[in-house]
Amino acid sequence: AGSPETAFVYALHSAGVAHSVARACAAGRLRECSCGPGSTTSSSAGPSGVSQQDAWRWGGCSDDVRAGLRGRRAAAAARAAGRTLRRAANLHNLKAGRLALSGKVRLRCRCHGVSGSCGLRSCWRSLGPLAAVGRVLRDKYRRSVPLLQRGSRANGPRPRASDLVHVRPSADVCRPGPEGVPVSRGRPCREPRTCDRLCCGRGFETRTVRRLQRCRCRFHWCCYVTCDVCETRMKTYSCR
Repeated sequence: AGSPETAFVYALHSAGVAHSVARACAAGRLRECSCGPGSTTSSSAGPSGVSQQDAWRWGGCSDDVRAGLRGRRAAAAARAAGRTLRRAANLHNLKAGRLALSGKVRLRCRCHGVSGSCGLRSCWRSLGPLAAVGRVLRDKYRRSVPLLQRGSRANGPRPRASDLVHVRPSADVCRPGPEGVPVSRGRPCREPRTCDRLCCGRGFETRTVRRLQRCRCRFHWCCYVTCDVCETRMKTYSCR
């Protein structure tokens, strides 16, 4: 706990929950919230990114980002209350995840008009895919900033609100553990090119496993789906 990896997990979890809440609000699945602000209000001043000379209106249902951030903030504060340095780091990283999500809000517009002309546009605010937020947080993880005790004499950059912070460095998983066994032994890896890095150069094992999964699915009117069960064989990799 307290490592850059922990910081990434906290931030991504925070962003993921806020993303889900915002989408659920827009879809009307939560009674406590609804469409985000700017979804149905008309104005003579266009939204950011739309020229004032263009005819436009708010339309559709914007993702309620503020509700997502609000709910995520309250839950985070309830779980991470306290004044220890590690809890302060956790709270900071939860907020950094929310900030990364809010930075991915985009304006989307749809044209209306005769023969495809764009005489009128309906616009709404939409969250980007969570994978894009994950990529932002991955870059921040690689530049994670140490969080120091107040009054510490150690020199270092002061973390910004959007930075990920840690209180201890990453563990060296390539070193043997207390029992002399490499920490990375048995670690699953996705494919040979990633195994070389994750396995600390010790090599990896390849296994062929048998799995059953649905296949040849068919839709029947109306309205159900039937599928066959097919056997597939796939390769799995793990560190030595």
